[in-house]
Amino acid sequence: IRDNFDDSPRGIPGNDDSGAMSSWLVFHTAGLYPFAGTDLYLIHSPQVRRTTFTVKDGRRFTIEAKGLSPERKYIRAAKLNGQDHPYSTLRHEDLVQGGRLILEMSDQPGDWGRAMKSDE
Repeated sequence: IRDNFDDSPRGIPGNDDSGAMSSWLVFHTAGLYPFAGTDLYLIHSPQVRRTTFTVKDGRRFTIEAKGLSPERKYIRAAKLNGQDHPYSTLRHEDLVQGGRLILEMSDQPGDWGRAMKSDE
C-alpha cells in the first residue's frame, strides 16, 4: 500500500476496474477483506487507528485499533459492541447494524482469531 497507493494522479496502479481497486484499498486500510461469495469479512491488521463507515439508515460502524503502530501490528484481542470477539471474521449484517469493533494491538502474534464459529 505504501509503495503503490497515494493521492497523486498515479496513486492507483493499473485500471481501477470501476472502483474495485479503490474499494479494496478502503476495506484493506480499515482492516477488513470482503470474502467473495459470502456475507463475511476477514478481519486483519488495519493501516489506520480508526475508521468509521456510515451504513444503513445513517448508522455508523467504527473500527478502532488501540495501540496500532508499525511495531504493534498484530491483533491480540477484539471486541464487537463490547463483547469478546475471538473470531477472525465479521458478518455483513454486523457491519450494517452499526456498532464498534475494537482491536487491541500487540507487537507479538498471539492466539486471537483462531476460533471458528460453527455457522461459518
